[in-house]
Amino acid sequence: MDSIVSQLRESYRRVVFAHKAHEKASELLHFRLRIIENTQVLLSALSIAGIITIFLGGNQLMLLLPALCCSVLFCLQVFFKKHDLGSIAEKHTEISHDLWEIQETYLSLLTDIDDGKLSREQIEMERDRLYHDFAAHLKCGIKLPEKACRKAKRSLQERDNLSPSDISGDSLLPLYLQKKSAS
Repeated sequence: MDSIVSQLRESYRRVVFAHKAHEKASELLHFRLRIIENTQVLLSALSIAGIITIFLGGNQLMLLLPALCCSVLFCLQVFFKKHDLGSIAEKHTEISHDLWEIQETYLSLLTDIDDGKLSREQIEMERDRLYHDFAAHLKCGIKLPEKACRKAKRSLQERDNLSPSDISGDSLLPLYLQKKSAS
């Protein structure tokens, strides 16, 4: 039974990390999206101001401002045509929510094992189901940026005041389950 519990603990750790990484990826993409949207508003305002200045008798150099702003706006629009940051961020959020459910199910399973409520067959069936649920999210085709993984690791370390090596142990488990592993 110890090998199954060890395997479940390791799987739980992976799910916790993946959940946090997708959460951080979503945050990063939403931040980039806000910057790009604010830049578009600023460039639009500068374009309009430049055009109004030209109509009111501004010098010929003012023609460059709206032309430059419109060119940059066009490039941003082309970028958005290819990369829909909003939907990618939303996909990371959805995956994060799904992984949180899997994470909580792992905790419930480990708690039930700790309380002696399940037979080995029940544990193996639930373990296999959770494995397949988690694997399905890994196969979804959405990549995690390296920066999101670094931020997730840092966040988990700061949350529980962990050293980098602690993330690989039972430290991500609730205390009542950690104590059993030490015995």
